[in-house]
Amino acid sequence: MALTPGGPTCSSCHAELASDRRSELCGPCERKLAELSGSAPTHPSEFWNNAEIQDALRTQHFGHVLHAYREAHTPTIKQAQLGEWLGLTQGQISRIEHAKDPITDLAKLTRWATTLHIPLRLLWFHPQYSLDAWALGPQEPRMGSQDSIEGDHVNRRQLLKATGVVAATAAVGATSSGAAARTVTGRECAELLAWEMWQQRTTAVHYSDLPMSVANYLGAASPQAAKTSGIPTLSPDGLIVADRDGYYSFVQPALVDAFVAQHIYTSINAGKHNLLATAQTTHETDLVLQKLVERDEASLRLLGRWMRSGSAPILQVNSAGILAKTGNRGITDATITALKVNSESRRLYMMAVLDRVLDLGWDNARRLASLMEESDRAVKLSDNQIYRLADEIQNARDGAARWCSVVALGLTGSTSNDYARTKLHHALQKEPCVENLRAVGNVLVGHNPLTI
Repeated sequence: MALTPGGPTCSSCHAELASDRRSELCGPCERKLAELSGSAPTHPSEFWNNAEIQDALRTQHFGHVLHAYREAHTPTIKQAQLGEWLGLTQGQISRIEHAKDPITDLAKLTRWATTLHIPLRLLWFHPQYSLDAWALGPQEPRMGSQDSIEGDHVNRRQLLKATGVVAATAAVGATSSGAAARTVTGRECAELLAWEMWQQRTTAVHYSDLPMSVANYLGAASPQAAKTSGIPTLSPDGLIVADRDGYYSFVQPALVDAFVAQHIYTSINAGKHNLLATAQTTHETDLVLQKLVERDEASLRLLGRWMRSGSAPILQVNSAGILAKTGNRGITDATITALKVNSESRRLYMMAVLDRVLDLGWDNARRLASLMEESDRAVKLSDNQIYRLADEIQNARDGAARWCSVVALGLTGSTSNDYARTKLHHALQKEPCVENLRAVGNVLVGHNPLTI
């Protein structure tokens, strides 16, 4: 840390500051202020270049990051203090730091990274963008020159949303300025509600959690009015319904996938990947997206580029998931080739297939996908699981899922099962894609199906 004679000094203790320090306070004074204000201090780039922090970030385990973050301070920050900043107890911090498996909840990771001011360039995940931010219109996060997660106006709104401040500031703004929320159409309202439900993996959203523009459209903008006159039970277009407790959902659950796909396709069509990089899409959402992009050559080219060289594994695997469902043999072969050479995308795709086909749940699917590729670990599937994977080999709607099923049967030594071998031999006669035929041939003769 370089000190410049005659340079800036701490506005509190007047100690000389490093030339690259952005804060008007020195480190010790800023930490004292943070402790008093109940929020984490900001740090210059040099702090985040600490070797232990860099090592922890490479593990992609936020518990390791928290431990390294505490240890990088002098004196070491206590777990209780860190817990106060993050809104957690000392015990919760301890469990997170010592957890065997890393936390993958994107909302939590976003909130914690935002609270600790971790530079966006260091994160291994894409921060989750809230429904309230998207109500203003999808915007591409500016990742190139920004050193902090709170760089521009949109990111500042995301920071406030993540820390629970946006609701309070929005309420103050509404009462003090009288500014009206942006008016949305029925379709925009449906897309935004579906997006929130999809991100939260929930089947309904309470009216108090809706952004003002959506609440206005649904007639549930005022909680007080809702108490006196009741929550409207049906949206103007008849697609959205509310129960007596004020939870909104769609009259047909399948509409969630349709509107989420429409919302994502709008951003793809505009050349933006931010929505597609938010969280892993579902099989059903991909099927709708495939219908939207199959005649859109520009979007297909974009998805191909993101699949091969996207900025994050989530973006790569989501792009692959859409392309694999086009039914085009050349596109499917290119998708499978990309999965073969990209282990992280392959693992995510395999997890999605195992979760859907074997009904394992995400955590169990992740463990099984990891075990299958460890050559020294023998994994045995039940007969029922083998039957399900064998049936998936005939899934005409997802060429990469067929490939994953063949790979799973091969890596678990399940090809000796008579039912599985029958399905594999049938695939030799009917499978249209070269890469799938290659995988089938490899597993039938006992070779590794991941051979390139």
